[in-house]
Amino acid sequence: MSFTVHPPRMAFGIMRITRLVSIPVAALVCAAVVGATKLPAQTCTIQQGWKKDFIPAVARDFSRTRVTQGGLYRVSIKAPESPPPTGKLHEWILHVEDTTGVAVDEATICVDGGMPEHGHGLPTSPEMSGVPDGGDYRIEGMKFSMSGWWVVKFVIQGPAGTDSVRFNLGLR
Repeated sequence: MSFTVHPPRMAFGIMRITRLVSIPVAALVCAAVVGATKLPAQTCTIQQGWKKDFIPAVARDFSRTRVTQGGLYRVSIKAPESPPPTGKLHEWILHVEDTTGVAVDEATICVDGGMPEHGHGLPTSPEMSGVPDGGDYRIEGMKFSMSGWWVVKFVIQGPAGTDSVRFNLGLR
């Protein structure tokens, strides 16, 4: 069996194979770099608790600073706008202090939320990113798909223990 290799066809074949191989390799390299800058995976002990926590409209507290359910931390939220925007991705800053007012920088933060009256969760999976600074944690991937009553619940796993806090939002 013999065959003839035509240089132009061979070059085209090599370019095609290189292109097919280089895209996945570039994606893997990019994923490795991005993965190296993220914090370790988070494991939450409390999730979707907002679904069973229905609060009548007249009793909803819309404050932006709250003490966690077990009293371990004082937490405040800061969205880029007030009220937070609907229909677009944005990030929040979550500030965490202990009961004496000292900033907590050694915690893992998990995020959950949704619309109790509608029975659906957040359209995204927000998560803590970056390194905390002075008790400030960056929460990326926040998004609300519509106006109405939303609940966002944070689980804080820190030096004093694991505790949670929920914030009510009235979006227009």
